Amino acid sequence: DYTEELPEKELATCNSDVLLKRLMDDEELVKEVILTFVEDFPDHLAEIKNCISKADFEGVIHQGRQLREAATNLELVRMASYAARLETTSTDPDSRELSEIVQLMEDELDNIRTFCN
Repeated sequence: DYTEELPEKELATCNSDVLLKRLMDDEELVKEVILTFVEDFPDHLAEIKNCISKADFEGVIHQGRQLREAATNLELVRMASYAARLETTSTDPDSRELSEIVQLMEDELDNIRTFCN
Protein backbone atom coordinates (compact mmCIF):
# COMPACT_ATOMS: atom_id res chain seq x y z
CA ASP A 1 0.00 0.00 0.00
CA TYR A 2 1.36 3.35 -1.10
CA THR A 3 0.26 5.14 2.07
CA GLU A 4 2.30 2.88 4.35
CA GLU A 5 5.53 4.36 2.97
CA LEU A 6 4.69 8.03 3.47
CA PRO A 7 7.09 9.91 5.75
CA GLU A 8 4.27 12.24 6.77
CA LYS A 9 3.08 9.66 9.30
CA GLU A 10 6.00 10.79 11.48
CA LEU A 11 5.10 14.49 11.32
CA ALA A 12 3.09 16.36 13.92
CA THR A 13 -0.40 17.53 13.10
CA CYS A 14 0.50 21.07 14.16
CA ASN A 15 3.67 22.82 15.20
CA SER A 16 1.65 24.67 17.78
CA ASP A 17 4.56 26.28 19.61
CA VAL A 18 5.65 28.12 16.48
CA LEU A 19 2.08 29.11 15.58
CA LEU A 20 1.36 30.29 19.11
CA LYS A 21 4.50 32.42 19.10
CA ARG A 22 3.61 33.85 15.67
CA LEU A 23 0.16 34.81 16.99
CA MET A 24 1.58 36.48 20.12
CA ASP A 25 0.65 33.65 22.48
CA ASP A 26 -3.07 34.13 21.82
CA GLU A 27 -4.45 30.60 22.20
CA GLU A 28 -7.97 31.64 21.21
CA LEU A 29 -6.68 33.19 17.99
CA VAL A 30 -4.75 30.00 17.19
CA LYS A 31 -7.91 27.98 17.62
CA GLU A 32 -9.95 30.46 15.57
CA VAL A 33 -7.61 30.50 12.56
CA ILE A 34 -7.27 26.72 12.52
CA LEU A 35 -11.04 26.28 12.77
CA THR A 36 -11.44 28.65 9.82
CA PHE A 37 -9.12 26.36 7.84
CA VAL A 38 -11.21 23.36 8.93
CA GLU A 39 -14.41 25.09 7.79
CA ASP A 40 -12.95 26.02 4.39
CA PHE A 41 -11.27 22.67 3.74
CA PRO A 42 -14.34 20.74 2.45
CA ASP A 43 -14.82 23.24 -0.39
CA HIS A 44 -11.21 22.79 -1.49
CA LEU A 45 -11.50 19.05 -1.17
CA ALA A 46 -14.66 18.96 -3.28
CA GLU A 47 -12.90 20.98 -5.96
CA ILE A 48 -9.88 18.64 -5.87
CA LYS A 49 -12.14 15.61 -6.30
CA ASN A 50 -13.97 17.36 -9.14
CA CYS A 51 -10.68 18.16 -10.87
CA ILE A 52 -9.47 14.56 -10.47
CA SER A 53 -12.70 13.22 -11.97
CA LYS A 54 -12.29 15.55 -14.97
CA ALA A 55 -8.55 14.80 -15.32
CA ASP A 56 -7.95 18.53 -14.72
CA PHE A 57 -4.54 18.12 -13.17
CA GLU A 58 -3.71 21.82 -13.41
CA GLY A 59 -6.76 22.38 -11.18
CA VAL A 60 -5.50 19.74 -8.73
CA ILE A 61 -2.11 21.46 -8.63
CA HIS A 62 -3.75 24.85 -8.04
CA GLN A 63 -5.96 23.57 -5.21
CA GLY A 64 -3.05 21.62 -3.71
CA ARG A 65 -0.90 24.75 -3.76
CA GLN A 66 -3.60 26.81 -2.04
CA LEU A 67 -4.01 24.18 0.68
CA ARG A 68 -0.25 23.78 1.11
CA GLU A 69 0.23 27.52 1.53
CA ALA A 70 -2.63 27.83 4.03
CA ALA A 71 -1.52 24.76 5.99
CA THR A 72 2.09 25.97 6.03
CA ASN A 73 1.05 29.37 7.35
CA LEU A 74 -0.90 27.65 10.13
CA GLU A 75 1.93 25.23 10.94
CA LEU A 76 -0.32 22.29 10.01
CA VAL A 77 2.78 20.33 9.10
CA ARG A 78 1.32 17.00 8.04
CA MET A 79 -1.48 18.58 6.00
CA ALA A 80 1.02 20.87 4.25
CA SER A 81 3.12 17.85 3.35
CA TYR A 82 0.12 15.97 1.95
CA ALA A 83 -0.90 19.02 -0.08
CA ALA A 84 2.64 19.35 -1.45
CA ARG A 85 2.55 15.68 -2.39
CA LEU A 86 -0.76 16.30 -4.16
CA GLU A 87 0.88 19.08 -6.17
CA THR A 88 3.84 16.99 -7.26
CA THR A 89 1.83 13.83 -7.94
CA SER A 90 -0.46 15.81 -10.22
CA THR A 91 2.41 16.39 -12.65
CA ASP A 92 2.44 12.64 -13.33
CA PRO A 93 -1.20 11.82 -12.64
CA ASP A 94 -2.23 8.48 -11.22
CA SER A 95 -5.79 8.91 -10.06
CA ARG A 96 -5.46 6.04 -7.58
CA GLU A 97 -2.50 7.69 -5.92
CA LEU A 98 -4.23 11.08 -5.97
CA SER A 99 -7.31 9.52 -4.37
CA GLU A 100 -5.16 7.98 -1.64
CA ILE A 101 -3.60 11.36 -0.90
CA VAL A 102 -7.06 12.95 -0.75
CA GLN A 103 -8.11 10.26 1.74
CA LEU A 104 -5.02 10.98 3.86
CA MET A 105 -5.93 14.66 3.82
CA GLU A 106 -9.48 13.86 4.93
CA ASP A 107 -8.09 11.74 7.76
CA GLU A 108 -5.71 14.51 8.74
CA LEU A 109 -8.60 16.96 8.87
CA ASP A 110 -10.06 14.77 11.62
CA ASN A 111 -6.72 14.99 13.47
CA ILE A 112 -6.79 18.79 13.14
CA ARG A 113 -10.34 18.90 14.52
CA THR A 114 -9.22 16.78 17.48
CA PHE A 115 -6.23 19.05 18.00
CA CYS A 116 -8.57 22.07 18.25
CA ASN A 117 -10.81 20.47 20.88
